[in-house]
Amino acid sequence: MNKLVLTALIVANSSPARAFFDASVTQTFGANKYVGTKVWADIGEEFHVKPTFNVYKSDTSNGTYKTFQLRGAYDTKVWGAGVTAGGSPKVNGYSNRFFGADVNFSLTPGMGGQIRRLTDNPEGKGPKGSGLARVDVGGAIFHTTHVDELQFTAGGSRNSRGGGSAPLRPGARPRSVNIGQTDLTVNAGVSVFETLISAEVTGSRYDKDLNAIAAAPAAAVQLSGLNSIIQGFPKTSMMARVDLSMFPIVEPYVSLTRTSYYLGAPKSTAVTIGATAGFEILEAHGSIETYDPGGGSAKQTYVSFGGGVRF
Repeated sequence: MNKLVLTALIVANSSPARAFFDASVTQTFGANKYVGTKVWADIGEEFHVKPTFNVYKSDTSNGTYKTFQLRGAYDTKVWGAGVTAGGSPKVNGYSNRFFGADVNFSLTPGMGGQIRRLTDNPEGKGPKGSGLARVDVGGAIFHTTHVDELQFTAGGSRNSRGGGSAPLRPGARPRSVNIGQTDLTVNAGVSVFETLISAEVTGSRYDKDLNAIAAAPAAAVQLSGLNSIIQGFPKTSMMARVDLSMFPIVEPYVSLTRTSYYLGAPKSTAVTIGATAGFEILEAHGSIETYDPGGGSAKQTYVSFGGGVRF
């Protein structure tokens, strides 16, 4: 799970700079009757707080999963840092809790107005410039505790995405198991004229042998570049994104996310194409995500749309 929550929601250049209040809602529909909603608000300037709420369900999720998250951060032209904590209440025997910290540095802090950092979409409120005016680097460390009352044996499937592509059947454990996951992330972003290019790599390690304990794939996992929520235990996730800022109102983007998993699940690939449009204090966004779970499974399509306000 990418704990920076680098969701593809970028404010267009026509939006007011350094907004005190920024809020957005996104609705996602897709394969297997997937329905998801994300709502967040970012309040403050240099110091700002961001509560986020995520909820999703599908034919393969065996329940409706909710995630609550709160981030506090401090951003200047030179650097920014934040802390995040949250969790998902128990559904179908599964719950989680997480916390972490991130930091970003601007190698060219003297250029551009205060909008956001290139490495942090859209968490930071650092500057964005024009020309070869922005070079940002950063990193994060996050820890998640997965609590599950289920284990898997051969014979069926609780979920069909990420780690759930293996033929597994859930069954009750004598007692719940706690699985610790630690994520290390590095990222970088650069502005080349009116094009923003960013990339991120996250490596995940676990404190237990997932196969030895017959772990059921985690039921609510967020990855950079995806608007949909997946199921599984990521191993390595790599995301690259390009935003085109040369248009007066609309800002299109494309992202590619490639993820490997534990529990013998195949690598997945997601391509998201979308755009945001700024209208004074209002913002609209939409995207189409094509998700290939690998292993010969059929590709899945997810459509997202929503809007926001900032002032």
